[in-house]
Amino acid sequence: MLALGFALGVAIAGLAGLSQLWIEASAAGLTVFAVGTAVHPGLRKLAMPACLLLSVALGGLRTSFDSEIRPEDISCIAPAVVRVLGVVDSEVEESVRTAHSETGRLRFRLRVIECAQDGFVKPIGGLVRVSVPAAANAATIPDPGDYVVVEGNLRLPGMATNPGMMDERARLALERVHAVLSCTDEEKWRVLAGAGPAWQRIGQRMRFGVLHHLRAVLPAEKAALIAGVLFGSRSGLPTEERAQFMSAGLQHLLSTAGLHIGALIGCVLWVGRRLGMRHNAAIVLALSCGWLYAEACGGHSGTMRAVLMATVLLFARLVEREPDAGSAIGFSALLLLIHAPQNLFDPGFQISFATVITIAFAMPLWQKLVQAVRKQFKGRKPSVRAGRWLAGYITGSVAITITAQAGSFPIATHYFHTITPGGLFAGLLVMPLLAPIIMLSFVATVLGAIFMPLSVPVDLVLRMLGTALQWLMTQFSQPGQLSSASPGALLIIIYYGVLWGGCAWVGRSNRQPNHKT
Repeated sequence: MLALGFALGVAIAGLAGLSQLWIEASAAGLTVFAVGTAVHPGLRKLAMPACLLLSVALGGLRTSFDSEIRPEDISCIAPAVVRVLGVVDSEVEESVRTAHSETGRLRFRLRVIECAQDGFVKPIGGLVRVSVPAAANAATIPDPGDYVVVEGNLRLPGMATNPGMMDERARLALERVHAVLSCTDEEKWRVLAGAGPAWQRIGQRMRFGVLHHLRAVLPAEKAALIAGVLFGSRSGLPTEERAQFMSAGLQHLLSTAGLHIGALIGCVLWVGRRLGMRHNAAIVLALSCGWLYAEACGGHSGTMRAVLMATVLLFARLVEREPDAGSAIGFSALLLLIHAPQNLFDPGFQISFATVITIAFAMPLWQKLVQAVRKQFKGRKPSVRAGRWLAGYITGSVAITITAQAGSFPIATHYFHTITPGGLFAGLLVMPLLAPIIMLSFVATVLGAIFMPLSVPVDLVLRMLGTALQWLMTQFSQPGQLSSASPGALLIIIYYGVLWGGCAWVGRSNRQPNHKT
């Protein structure tokens, strides 16, 4: 509830543009009221509503502080010609290349680390929207988390001059971006390796090591495909294949999030148990791998949400407490919004949390089906046990794919205005391939670093998995995408109200004891 109140405060302050003085006064008054309800015995029934209102005020206060343009923000020196070093802080968007030009443009958000003007380095920070040219070979596409240096013209975003025009300045301000950096020469920007703090360099080295191994032992197209699924890396992935991911409804595979983190942590826990590790040691190892993997993937909101949730759920087991999915979702959302309130307006953040909330409501309802399928395999023979595990894995994959599609459908349609007919079936078939691709890629890299021939069998399996993924993507991209109008905010709210409320009602009915006389 506190996370929901904080998010509501962020939305109100971000969309309504309330003054900071009004929000500060409200927060101060509600703080006094909340303390009073906690202290005075007669008012303790009002403690929860008071805390909820206080969280709304604090969300608005955090947003108002975050929306201020600070003196050290890079926008304060615009317009100017600058050289900026920063880390990619968003997904990279590509403009469509025309028949008259082989050079397109890439657009992404850059978190500024260092800024130089006229040869002098200035103590500048903040976020900037970057636009750079890119050749058709796509080898220069950066990934979230990469360090990039760009030299170009810095300016303030344009404002709407006529009614109905897009207000670029207001739109970017929701992302805390108050300046735009445009580069016109491919030679004046590049991706750097080895920059940043120590933990980020470790994540970078892990990613670069795996990518180097994949490119050394697999054909270029399969290496690029597996790298895209593994880290969301689009470098080397041809434009046609990126379009096929979209047409097949598998674009979520290129945005590392809950499925990837869940597959990795689940595999590490399973391997740890099979190797005889202590329960707590296996959990610590799995969480360490999850955080390192999140850093290697660039640390976007979807990845951080997933690893934060996994940390809360598994930490509860470490301290011998019952894991609670609702608490884990709320805690991760609250931390991400406190860190960066503009996350609330990010489509990826909204789709990510809508999906995981749907999974939290619906997956307990699927457990009976999964258990019923597993019970069909009776016995302790190795073949029966393998069949039981495989049946449970496939049924669980089908369940989570359907649930995830139901959770993301309306918001994805609202932002992207497309419906993918084959997306559900493609997801059902691709889901079982995800965990093996993630684990075998790391295993092959480690074995190859020890002695290259050791990784040959694993590399062959990866090649087959890449071929299967490529075939599925090609087949399901044939129907293409259908254009769709936005369902609107009211319909989206009604949809999730019915979906989540229905799942909660059915789950509560199943938990109630059946009293018969």
